[in-house]
Amino acid sequence: MTGIVIPDGGNIGSASDPDAIAISSSGIVTMASGNGYRFGGMRVFTASGSTTTTTGTFTKSANVTALYVIVTGGGGGGASGWDNYNSGGVGSAGATAIKWLTTGIDGNIAYQIGGGGAGGTGEADTATDGTDSFFGPSSNSPFTRIIGGKGLRGISGTGTTTTKYTFGGDATGGDINISGGDGSSMGGGSHNDEPGFAFGGASYWGGGGMAGTTVNTNLKDGSNAKAYGAGGGGGRDHTTTNSTGGNGMAGIIVVYEYIS
Repeated sequence: MTGIVIPDGGNIGSASDPDAIAISSSGIVTMASGNGYRFGGMRVFTASGSTTTTTGTFTKSANVTALYVIVTGGGGGGASGWDNYNSGGVGSAGATAIKWLTTGIDGNIAYQIGGGGAGGTGEADTATDGTDSFFGPSSNSPFTRIIGGKGLRGISGTGTTTTKYTFGGDATGGDINISGGDGSSMGGGSHNDEPGFAFGGASYWGGGGMAGTTVNTNLKDGSNAKAYGAGGGGGRDHTTTNSTGGNGMAGIIVVYEYIS
C-alpha cells in the first residue's frame, strides 16, 4: 500500500492502543500512549588535550526527555625509570559511571572532563594523577553528581620493591559504577630481572600505554595512553640513560538523548 498521508496530530492505530504511533502537531513521532523512548542523538564531550581538564555546561536538545550518560575520569601518568634498569610503575585508569536520567535534566548541567596525568621525567618521582570527570548537578532540579574518579600516578624510585601498586579510580552516582584498571608496581634492579611487558591500567574504553623495556634503548620510554581514561606506561632506564613515563589519557563524557 502506497501514497498514505497521515496529517500532523494524527495516529497510526487507535490512540488508546499503547503500541500505536502518534504524530504531534509539529510532526514528531512518538508512541500514542507516551510509552517508550526513541533515540534522539548522541553528544560527545572530550578534553581539549590529553592532560588538560575541560569544563562546560550541558543543555539538552529540544524535546529530549531522558539522558543516558557515560562519564569517565582521566588516567594516571606513568612513572619514569631510575638508574640500573629500574622501571617506573604504570598509571592506573579512571573509573566510569553510567546513569539513566529522566528528571532534573531541563536546566543547565555543569560537567568536567578530567585530564590525564603527566608522565614522570628524569630520576624523580614526578608523574601526576589524572583528574575526576563529572556530570551534574543541574540548575533546575539537582540530581546526584555523576563522577568518574581519576586514575592514580605510577610510582618511581630505587630498589626492587614490587609493592607500590596504583589502584584504579572509583565511580559514584551512576546506576552502574565501574572502577578503573589498576597499575602495576615499579620494579627491576638489573638487566637480569627484566620484567615482561606491562601496560597502563585499562579503562572502560580500552587499554593503557605500554611500559618501556631494556631490550632496545629506543623503547625505554613509556607510551602515552590512547584510550579515554587509560593509564600511561612506565619508563625503564637503560644503563645511565634516563627514561620518561607516558601520559595518561583524558576522560570523556558521552550523552545519548531520548525522546518519549
